[in-house]
Amino acid sequence: MIFFTTRHRDQRLIKKGLGSLAITVSKSTNEGELAFIAKTRKIKSLFTQDCRIVVGDPIPDIQGLEMLATAFCQALRSVDELNVGFYDISITIGEEGTTAKTMMTAKATGPDPYEGGPVTDVREIEMNWKKIDGTWKIAEVRAVQTLH
Repeated sequence: MIFFTTRHRDQRLIKKGLGSLAITVSKSTNEGELAFIAKTRKIKSLFTQDCRIVVGDPIPDIQGLEMLATAFCQALRSVDELNVGFYDISITIGEEGTTAKTMMTAKATGPDPYEGGPVTDVREIEMNWKKIDGTWKIAEVRAVQTLH
């Protein structure tokens, strides 16, 4: 019984982390410098030190937390508005309870980096998580396939 209770709690914590990630990478037109600083700090708390992100254009391949923070800052400053959400989330906790995998649909709506105007990008994403000192952190993000 404890096994199922722990797994359920871990799944809730990971879903909460995904919600926090969506809020952190989204941006409204009226966000100021304090929000930018808070979001940069938050993004660093959500990922492992050696994280890896490979989701495809327009996001470069990212290796490590410092590269992630730099890319995140550049991306957030380059857009006026961005809305990110995660849907159809499936979470599998590893046998030992210290790793997890999430599969989901990620949807981002923002300005087209090439032609201007709004564009919506939808991708199937897989995230690998590690539990470090009792906290779930994202270790790897990769696109499984791009939906059209």
